[in-house]
Formats: sequence, C-alpha cells, structure tokens
Amino acid sequence: MCDELIGVVVEAVRSHRVDGRGEAWHTIAGHHDQIAGWVKANLTAVKIHELLERQGVGVPLRTVQRYVLEVCGRTRGQGPTVRVADGEPGDELQIDFGRMGLVFDPATGRNRVVHALLFTACFSRHQFVWLTHRQTTEAVIDGFEAAWVYFGGVFATVIPDNMSSVVDDADAIEPRLNQAFVEYSVAGQVEFAALDCPRFRARP
Repeated sequence: MCDELIGVVVEAVRSHRVDGRGEAWHTIAGHHDQIAGWVKANLTAVKIHELLERQGVGVPLRTVQRYVLEVCGRTRGQGPTVRVADGEPGDELQIDFGRMGLVFDPATGRNRVVHALLFTACFSRHQFVWLTHRQTTEAVIDGFEAAWVYFGGVFATVIPDNMSSVVDDADAIEPRLNQAFVEYSVAGQVEFAALDCPRFRARP
C-alpha cells in the first residue's frame, strides 16, 4: 500500500480531526483549568481520570495521561513517590497464579486449563514458573518445592498475595491461613507474619 493511499484512508477515517486531535481530547480540554489544578496538586493521571469519570466525563485514561504530559507540562515520573527500602538478595519472593489457557492433556485426552504459578525474586526479578492444571494447596506446595531447587535455597520472606490456596480469609493484619499450608510451613520451619499482605518468614 503506497503512502498516498494511506493518507487518503486516514483523511477519510479522521476527517473530523481538523487539528489532529480526537473528540476525547477536546472533551477534556473543556476542563483544562480543573485538570491543571489537579496536576498542580500532584494528583496522578489515574486519579484525574477517576475524578473526571465521577463528573460524567468519560474519556480514555491514555488520553488523560497524554493531556497532562503535553498540555499541563508534567514530566514522566513527576509527582509524589513513596520510597521503599531495597531488599537484600534472597530476602523476598512474590508468588501468584496466572491463567495460561487451554493445553492438551494426554492423560485425559482433552484440553484443560493450565495455570502458571509465578515465583518472582523481588531483588533480582528472576522468575520461576510452575505449570499446573490445579490451584490447590497441594499444587502450590509442589511448586514451592520445585522453586527452592531452582533458586538454590529458601527465601526469607514469601508474599503469596492472598492466594485462596494459601489464605482462607484475607486480612491485612490477621489473615487466616490454610491449615495444610501452615503444616507445610511448620514442617519446613517457616513462621508466618502478616504485614501489608500475608507473608511467611523462614526461621534462621
């Protein structure tokens, strides 16, 4: 397809964009003073998008992000940040499930959903992936055993992100943990502690 034809197609599709901007852009431009005030108050684009929606202004988040960057003068990364102390190698490990989709299972002769249990080292961001058809406590424990072999040891702190196969009752202060997983932690001399989310910490 030649450049001339592409240009014709673009003009036909976006003939209403006389200044190269879409309807959503012009909509939020009508709220410029308010948006500029929010930017000056260090509100994030996500928060600004939420406040606009509360006022019935439905525009894409990406348009709001571009507007505060290009029109309101905010630079990328500008705004309040919360400094988090860097962990040490081997200190924290995050785990969570992700759905992979259907994969043929020769044992059953049919397609079955496969889940990936992701183990992510917080310091190095190295990952270990354990594939399983089930999200049971037994499957999680099997994944942990394989992860310890992969990483060459046990992490000091594990953050399971309120996984139902580990946490029966999620709570920021006192989560109720799955009994089978508690027994696994005791057998491996692991102590649980609750911070922002359920964690368990290996004893020295």
